[in-house]
Amino acid sequence: MKYQTTPLFSIPLFYANIGTVDPTTMAWVEKLEYPDEAAGHEHTADKYILNKPKLSGLKTQIQEACNVFVKEELKVNDDVVFELQNSWINKHSKDESNSLHWHSNAMLSGVYYIQNEPDAGDIVFNKSHLYTCLLYTSPSPRDQRGSRMPASA
Repeated sequence: MKYQTTPLFSIPLFYANIGTVDPTTMAWVEKLEYPDEAAGHEHTADKYILNKPKLSGLKTQIQEACNVFVKEELKVNDDVVFELQNSWINKHSKDESNSLHWHSNAMLSGVYYIQNEPDAGDIVFNKSHLYTCLLYTSPSPRDQRGSRMPASA
Protein backbone atom coordinates (compact mmCIF):
# COMPACT_ATOMS: atom_id res chain seq x y z
CA MET A 1 0.00 0.00 0.00
CA LYS A 2 1.27 3.46 -0.88
CA TYR A 3 -0.14 6.41 1.04
CA GLN A 4 0.56 10.01 1.97
CA THR A 5 -0.92 12.28 4.62
CA THR A 6 -1.16 15.98 3.80
CA PRO A 7 -1.80 18.43 6.66
CA LEU A 8 -4.31 20.42 4.61
CA PHE A 9 -5.60 23.08 7.01
CA SER A 10 -3.10 22.85 9.84
CA ILE A 11 -1.51 25.93 11.37
CA PRO A 12 2.18 25.33 12.09
CA LEU A 13 3.73 26.51 15.34
CA PHE A 14 7.54 26.64 15.31
CA TYR A 15 9.53 26.84 18.54
CA ALA A 16 13.26 27.51 18.69
CA ASN A 17 15.53 28.49 21.56
CA ILE A 18 17.97 31.06 20.16
CA GLY A 19 19.47 31.88 23.55
CA THR A 20 19.46 34.97 25.71
CA VAL A 21 20.53 38.52 25.03
CA ASP A 22 23.87 39.68 26.36
CA PRO A 23 23.94 41.85 29.54
CA THR A 24 24.77 45.06 27.63
CA THR A 25 21.77 44.64 25.33
CA MET A 26 19.57 43.72 28.30
CA ALA A 27 20.59 46.91 30.13
CA TRP A 28 19.70 48.94 27.01
CA VAL A 29 16.29 47.23 26.72
CA GLU A 30 15.53 47.87 30.40
CA LYS A 31 16.10 51.62 29.90
CA LEU A 32 13.58 51.88 27.07
CA GLU A 33 10.48 53.98 27.60
CA TYR A 34 7.04 52.42 27.45
CA PRO A 35 4.79 55.45 26.83
CA ASP A 36 1.47 53.60 27.07
CA GLU A 37 2.28 52.10 30.48
CA ALA A 38 -0.49 54.08 32.17
CA ALA A 39 -3.03 52.69 29.70
CA GLY A 40 -1.93 49.13 30.45
CA HIS A 41 -0.54 48.50 26.97
CA GLU A 42 3.12 48.68 27.99
CA HIS A 43 4.88 48.43 24.66
CA THR A 44 7.53 50.51 22.99
CA ALA A 45 6.35 53.34 20.77
CA ASP A 46 8.94 52.22 18.22
CA LYS A 47 7.30 49.54 16.07
CA TYR A 48 10.61 48.77 14.31
CA ILE A 49 12.71 48.15 17.42
CA LEU A 50 14.82 45.39 15.84
CA ASN A 51 16.16 47.96 13.36
CA LYS A 52 18.02 49.69 16.20
CA PRO A 53 21.79 49.11 15.92
CA LYS A 54 21.90 47.87 19.55
CA LEU A 55 19.60 44.98 18.56
CA SER A 56 21.25 44.02 15.26
CA GLY A 57 22.68 40.78 16.71
CA LEU A 58 19.29 39.76 18.11
CA LYS A 59 17.60 40.61 14.81
CA THR A 60 20.08 38.35 12.99
CA GLN A 61 19.36 35.46 15.41
CA ILE A 62 15.60 35.88 15.00
CA GLN A 63 15.91 36.11 11.20
CA GLU A 64 18.00 32.92 11.14
CA ALA A 65 15.35 31.07 13.16
CA CYS A 66 12.65 32.36 10.80
CA ASN A 67 14.68 31.16 7.82
CA VAL A 68 14.94 27.66 9.31
CA PHE A 69 11.17 27.57 9.74
CA VAL A 70 10.40 28.95 6.27
CA LYS A 71 13.02 27.01 4.31
CA GLU A 72 13.38 23.75 6.25
CA GLU A 73 9.90 23.24 7.68
CA LEU A 74 7.62 24.98 5.17
CA LYS A 75 9.90 24.09 2.23
CA VAL A 76 9.62 27.57 0.68
CA ASN A 77 11.86 28.01 -2.37
CA ASP A 78 15.22 29.69 -1.77
CA ASP A 79 14.35 32.55 -4.14
CA VAL A 80 11.51 33.64 -1.81
CA VAL A 81 12.76 36.00 0.88
CA PHE A 82 10.91 36.70 4.12
CA GLU A 83 11.90 39.92 5.88
CA LEU A 84 11.21 41.01 9.43
CA GLN A 85 8.92 44.02 9.32
CA ASN A 86 7.33 45.35 12.49
CA SER A 87 8.89 44.65 15.86
CA TRP A 88 8.29 46.04 19.32
CA ILE A 89 8.83 45.12 22.93
CA ASN A 90 6.02 44.41 25.37
CA LYS A 91 6.58 44.78 29.09
CA HIS A 92 4.35 42.99 31.57
CA SER A 93 4.27 42.72 35.31
CA LYS A 94 2.71 39.87 37.28
CA ASP A 95 -0.93 39.21 36.31
CA GLU A 96 -0.74 41.44 33.20
CA SER A 97 -1.25 40.36 29.61
CA ASN A 98 -1.80 41.60 26.09
CA SER A 99 -5.32 42.10 24.88
CA LEU A 100 -6.67 39.72 22.26
CA HIS A 101 -5.50 40.90 18.85
CA TRP A 102 -4.86 39.66 15.30
CA HIS A 103 -1.85 39.92 13.03
CA SER A 104 -4.00 39.77 9.92
CA ASN A 105 -1.49 41.69 7.77
CA ALA A 106 1.32 39.17 8.35
CA MET A 107 2.00 35.75 6.87
CA LEU A 108 4.13 34.88 9.91
CA SER A 109 4.23 36.24 13.43
CA GLY A 110 6.79 35.56 16.10
CA VAL A 111 7.50 36.06 19.78
CA TYR A 112 10.90 36.25 21.44
CA TYR A 113 11.01 36.33 25.22
CA ILE A 114 13.85 38.59 26.35
CA GLN A 115 13.09 37.81 29.96
CA ASN A 116 10.41 35.54 31.33
CA GLU A 117 9.72 34.68 34.93
CA PRO A 118 9.07 31.01 35.82
CA ASP A 119 5.51 31.73 37.02
CA ALA A 120 4.66 33.96 34.03
CA GLY A 121 1.42 33.39 32.17
CA ASP A 122 1.12 31.30 29.04
CA ILE A 123 0.94 32.58 25.49
CA VAL A 124 -2.52 31.94 24.04
CA PHE A 125 -3.34 31.75 20.35
CA ASN A 126 -6.79 32.35 18.90
CA LYS A 127 -7.80 31.87 15.29
CA SER A 128 -10.00 34.53 13.74
CA HIS A 129 -13.09 33.25 11.97
CA LEU A 130 -11.76 35.18 8.94
CA TYR A 131 -8.55 33.12 8.80
CA THR A 132 -8.55 30.72 5.87
CA CYS A 133 -4.97 29.70 5.16
CA LEU A 134 -1.35 30.79 5.67
CA LEU A 135 -0.97 31.14 1.90
CA TYR A 136 -3.42 32.76 -0.48
CA THR A 137 -3.28 29.93 -3.00
CA SER A 138 -4.59 26.43 -2.56
CA PRO A 139 -2.06 23.80 -1.56
CA SER A 140 -1.03 21.27 -4.17
CA PRO A 141 -0.28 17.77 -2.84
CA ARG A 142 3.15 16.51 -3.91
CA ASP A 143 4.97 13.27 -3.34
CA GLN A 144 8.35 13.07 -1.60
CA ARG A 145 10.19 13.85 -4.86
CA GLY A 146 8.16 17.05 -5.37
CA SER A 147 6.01 15.66 -8.19
CA ARG A 148 2.28 16.28 -8.21
CA MET A 149 0.24 13.41 -6.85
CA PRO A 150 -2.21 11.86 -9.31
CA ALA A 151 -5.88 12.71 -8.83
CA SER A 152 -6.72 8.99 -8.63
CA ALA A 153 -4.68 5.96 -7.73
